[in-house]
Amino acid sequence: MTFQPLETLNRIGIHIITILLLIFSSCAKKQNSIFLSKEKAKEANDHFFKGIELKNNGKWDASVKAFEDYLLILPNEPSAHYEIARIQREQLLMPEMALNHAKQAVVLDKNNKWYGLEYARCLGANNQWTQSTKQYQLLTKQDPSWTLPLIELSEICSRNGEIRQSIEALDQLEKINGIDPYISRLKQELYVQLKDLDAAGFELEKLALQFPEEAEFTIQAAEFYLGINANQKALNIINKNPHTPQSQKAFLEYKILSKDPKSHPQDILIALDKALDSPDIKIDQRINALAPFVYNENMQDQWKKTIESCIEKNITFFPQEAKAHSLAGDFYSLN
Repeated sequence: MTFQPLETLNRIGIHIITILLLIFSSCAKKQNSIFLSKEKAKEANDHFFKGIELKNNGKWDASVKAFEDYLLILPNEPSAHYEIARIQREQLLMPEMALNHAKQAVVLDKNNKWYGLEYARCLGANNQWTQSTKQYQLLTKQDPSWTLPLIELSEICSRNGEIRQSIEALDQLEKINGIDPYISRLKQELYVQLKDLDAAGFELEKLALQFPEEAEFTIQAAEFYLGINANQKALNIINKNPHTPQSQKAFLEYKILSKDPKSHPQDILIALDKALDSPDIKIDQRINALAPFVYNENMQDQWKKTIESCIEKNITFFPQEAKAHSLAGDFYSLN
């Protein structure tokens, strides 16, 4: 399952909102038209749909004017306030005016979650972070299965340094959507900010175990554990996943061995030579692993045959790579 970024979800939401508003506004106008003459009801209806048409054509100022003309006839129609708020916040960069209309829409219809979402966004656009956070939390209680407020709540909390609250919002999202790569990586990054490295590693490990066929997740988890010197955890995670390619497994085993201060250099080299048997290992990984041995001023004779084997594999698998030939040239010039 692929988790869509926030911008994509917003675009989808906008299209849905437009359709819903056409329905809601139509119903509302029918109710209000009871108190209007036929001429006034038609005039109001014309203003509203003119506003929608102008908005869809990107004529923002003219669209706002049409909705304002509509409100002169039906001032208590929340959908028009909502439309103006969105245009003023998103397109005209008038957050204060947008906030007034968003608040009015919510006052007139407390049960419409889309109006509530726009109100939360307008509060954020006016740097009223505490009130915005409270509004997002209210929306999540209003509809616990609605994921969009949780995404935006996490983002706004993270932006304001409320990392724990951001993670809590993502935890709620995970309960709805299940384990997802986008969410797991976000949580991992947030735990790193908190310097809770065990929790950060666990997020990657959880992802790896959820999607064992995706070897990259297992490799990422193992690499992270190696980076925090949790070598045994790195070994455990790659051993748990039978789908991890043998080449990557061998390369990770070499890296684990290289981090162990008790390991003998020759044993490390032999493990590296085995790991480089596959073209799956990228040239940069190979160069970075070999360079400390090639350029070691105290290179021992017993290393040379193994290093030469690794260098030959580099050239065999990457004959067009200058890096492979350059490293070979340096090795033979030094020996």
